Amino acid sequence: MAKKHKHPEHENLERWLISYADFITLLFAFFVVMWSMRTDNPPSKPVIEGIKRAFNSFGEKTAAQQTVVALADTGGSPAIFSMEPMYQNIEAGIKQIGIKGASVNKVDRGIIIRIPDEALFEVGRAEVNEDFKKKLDSTGTLLKELPNQIQIEGHTDNVPIHTAVYPSNWELSTSRATAIMRHFVERNGLPPQKFTLAGYSEYHPIDTNDTPEGRAKNRRIDILVVKSDEKKPSQATPGIKGIIKPVQAVEVTPLAVH
Repeated sequence: MAKKHKHPEHENLERWLISYADFITLLFAFFVVMWSMRTDNPPSKPVIEGIKRAFNSFGEKTAAQQTVVALADTGGSPAIFSMEPMYQNIEAGIKQIGIKGASVNKVDRGIIIRIPDEALFEVGRAEVNEDFKKKLDSTGTLLKELPNQIQIEGHTDNVPIHTAVYPSNWELSTSRATAIMRHFVERNGLPPQKFTLAGYSEYHPIDTNDTPEGRAKNRRIDILVVKSDEKKPSQATPGIKGIIKPVQAVEVTPLAVH
């Protein structure tokens, strides 16, 4: 009688299938990210929801599947991958330029380059100090390399100003933001469409206005590198020639009271 040969048992034949499935899942996630980075429009909400439903239908998810669902929750946004290296480059660049008191901060809206006003302007004025222009040139060169929109924000302390050119801190903060933008456009050749401006007067302090040190911190220019997945500013934003100019004083004759 012929002797039956026993075949050796194969251990966990399906184990390789799980690894292969995870590999395909991660490959899919990779292509989702690459597609998001190559298009101006992020994946639409129905597409994102479809991806999440498909992977949630598996019940208990592998680590790779959890990665794809997490990516879908962010909208496949490339900003989560691109802002950290950009932050490090900007921080290193500002440090190399050597702007006294300047800092670089990550915020929800993007990356803020914060420059104290004492480095930029004389008290109560909006003309950039002559001895600071070269450092501002270097800052503009740094910004020119970035594809992001730039918002320049002027801030003051709560000490009132009443001059013929600047009736209040609103005009002063806006004019200072305008002066920085003009410098980048006229001396560095940055396109005007890249910028938006904001003058916040005294109403966005980062420290107390009750001490000289706190007021000094509040008087500043913030250069915001807008996060790439943020909405682009309105196309109606004026160019360099249409930008706000310092407000001139207007003489008002009081009405006679009878």
